[in-house]
Amino acid sequence: MKMLLFPFLLLISYSTTFAQQRDTLSIEEAKDRIGENVLIKVNIVDVYSPASKNNKITFLNHTDAHDTIMSFPIYKKHYKRFKNKYLYEGKTVLIKGKVKRYKSKSRGIYLSEIQIKSPSQITILEE
Repeated sequence: MKMLLFPFLLLISYSTTFAQQRDTLSIEEAKDRIGENVLIKVNIVDVYSPASKNNKITFLNHTDAHDTIMSFPIYKKHYKRFKNKYLYEGKTVLIKGKVKRYKSKSRGIYLSEIQIKSPSQITILEE
């Protein structure tokens, strides 16, 4: 029985990985899918908590904050779920979540975001 279980588990693992790769979107593809749950491959270049926000929000930035088309915020009420939110800096990750639209007060334009509420939404890819 154990000999049959191992190949089955291996097949499930391979199928899940293959499905993730096939269904993974770029930021450009995902930004307009408002209201949809998506899986995005992102290179996190910076983890930033603006002093002007009194440490109430941390952003996982995929590019310079002024050029971003999509943001990945972690709000203070969710901080306790993260042992180290800076763990993602410099890593390529998969982020899953619902795409929302918001108006950037500083830039006066609408942007997309996926709010990060749990570490389970982020998978660090080995490269």
